[in-house]
Amino acid sequence: MSSQEWTPFYFEGNQWRGLVDGPEKWAELRSTYKKYTDVLFAKENPDTGRDVPSFGFYVEYDGDRTLGQWAKEVGLELK
Repeated sequence: MSSQEWTPFYFEGNQWRGLVDGPEKWAELRSTYKKYTDVLFAKENPDTGRDVPSFGFYVEYDGDRTLGQWAKEVGLELK
């Protein structure tokens, strides 16, 4: 998937935070956490006011969707 086909999202955790706007940033985020599958369980925070979906591990990230679920919905293959 090229960066032009990428659906951006924001991630916020203790070890990494920022806009994930392409495969390079995803690889950077994924490499920060020992088990990248844990990142896929990060919850959404629908009330951030950002222009892109936001996922993370902080208490305010208590939405119904996980990053993994959202990625499937938008056709984004996170591996």
